[in-house]
Amino acid sequence: MIEWLIVICIGAIAVLLIRKYPSGGSGAKLFSKKRSEKRYLMPSFKRVFARKKRVEESQIIEAIVAGQENIVSPKDIKTAKEDYDAEDPALAKLLFEINEAINSNDYNIAEEKAIEAISQDKHCDMAYAFIAYVALKKGELENAKTAAETALKCNASNAMSYAVLGELYLIKEKYSEAIDNLLKAVMLDRNVASWYGLLGQAYLEVRQYAKSAKAFKRASGLDIDNREYRRLASIAEEKQMSHSHVFRSK
Repeated sequence: MIEWLIVICIGAIAVLLIRKYPSGGSGAKLFSKKRSEKRYLMPSFKRVFARKKRVEESQIIEAIVAGQENIVSPKDIKTAKEDYDAEDPALAKLLFEINEAINSNDYNIAEEKAIEAISQDKHCDMAYAFIAYVALKKGELENAKTAAETALKCNASNAMSYAVLGELYLIKEKYSEAIDNLLKAVMLDRNVASWYGLLGQAYLEVRQYAKSAKAFKRASGLDIDNREYRRLASIAEEKQMSHSHVFRSK
């Protein structure tokens, strides 16, 4: 009798368990659904986080670049001190910035910074030379001449000032004065292609073709991508040959 009661109780418990947790039915699907939602939500969260991180990194980079616009490296300042004979690092920095502005054709900025440099050192020959160069490019020939002469009073070995005066006299068609000043410029600094180019033009105007060809070849050697220098060197050589032939025939 007791055995039958035990069997009946076990059977009742089994029925209750089957009703509450059906096998392979909704319980399994519920677990599967939760896992599926988890797999869907996690990648979405990661994508949002990654996108936010990229935006933040971009903003940081932009801020760094913006903050470095007016920064001159210690190496550049050292080079400027050597090139422009400027002991004061602040002055060397200004001269470096003037040169950079000129290379970018920002003549107004270059002029403003050159005036600032002169306010720091009224005997800064390179600041006057830069002002002379800017004035020349603006077509202000008399201002260019005055500034270049002032630079030379501060430093008689300022090559740029001689180059400015040479180009100025070339524009005025005073070729002898142009040659004299350009020769001084290239003797002081033999590494500026444009100065040799101007010298070649001046020699060409006075029919000194051999010297003209030599100057243009030197300019071409310093600026190998400039086809105009090679073309002018060829013209000067052709004129030299033609001139020599006429001279021999006489």
